[in-house]
Amino acid sequence: MFRFKFFMESLQFSLSMSLRSLSTSVSRPPKTLTAEYLISSHGFPQEAALTLANIVAERGRSGARFDSVITLFKNYGFTPASMASIFISYPNVLSAKAHGNIKPKLDFLSKSGLSGDTLVHVICNDPFILMRSLEGHLAPCMNSLIKFFGSREDLVSLFLNKRGSWALRNYSEAMELNINTLRAFGVSNSGIAKLITLRVRALSRTPSEFRAILDKIKQMGLDPSSMMFIYGVCSCAGMKDEKWDAKVNVFYKYGFSEAQFRALFVKQPGIMNSSMKRLEKMLNYLMNDLGWTVDYITSYPIVLMSSLEKKIMPRVQVFMFLLSEGLVKQTAVGRAAVISEAEFYKFFLVPHGEKLPQILEMYKSKKVLSS
Repeated sequence: MFRFKFFMESLQFSLSMSLRSLSTSVSRPPKTLTAEYLISSHGFPQEAALTLANIVAERGRSGARFDSVITLFKNYGFTPASMASIFISYPNVLSAKAHGNIKPKLDFLSKSGLSGDTLVHVICNDPFILMRSLEGHLAPCMNSLIKFFGSREDLVSLFLNKRGSWALRNYSEAMELNINTLRAFGVSNSGIAKLITLRVRALSRTPSEFRAILDKIKQMGLDPSSMMFIYGVCSCAGMKDEKWDAKVNVFYKYGFSEAQFRALFVKQPGIMNSSMKRLEKMLNYLMNDLGWTVDYITSYPIVLMSSLEKKIMPRVQVFMFLLSEGLVKQTAVGRAAVISEAEFYKFFLVPHGEKLPQILEMYKSKKVLSS
């Protein structure tokens, strides 16, 4: 009788604990379990695991289903933090077939020279690469780039650049044809490499579109053998004709002739990368508030690419204070606006800081903005 009673009590206790455990697991959301699984089983950072768990929950999947993909990435040297970054950016990578889809691409990239830390850097920088077709996109792109650069070492240098992986993202069959067109125009290999680094998407244009861009920049007065030609191509290829024309009209509005605009553009093609609003604001300040002429602006074109509030206005107002004290000449204002920060301190602040200590504090705090 005693044994039977003990057996029943033990059974009751076991059932109670099982039900309590079941109740606890049922009451906890699946995404919580997924996050805990990613943290405990794979070492994912807590915040990243929670974010990824929410994404996984929305897709109706559990974390345990991704073991093969996570293990594969680990084998190639990816850390939990780097994997989390990739999966959060492109969740489809998690649901891809590890050995049928992802592994062949990682193998190919590794054999092409992008192995170890370089591979991790490239994939983390642009996980979308793994969504590209191996045979239809990655392989022909890599072959084309290796053919151009001539060595895998130079190719690795390209991909270590911040935007280098865009070459893999934006490859098209037109790339080789457009590279040949650049050579026909007289662009050097270093210039072509610069274009690949800065705006490889331009090389994905149709051959006719790409040639039209080159013709346009050459007609503006830029020499294809100069690096400025490449910067001009980057500016032109980055916007539609309508936007380009609208920006040019901003300069005409402020008194630039066509020839004067071309002279400005030849010196600094990057001016066309600024928004219309920013160009208007800068030209209004320089010409209407400071009285700068078209020719004076053309002497310092990089001023149009600087921050008005954070750089130009504080410097100009400090300069004007020095001018009122007879310590600088009016003609030096353009130089003061465009030189480096170190040079501005060296030539305009430090020499007068002892006599006028307030200008150092004024410039550091940027209080001149409210004066």
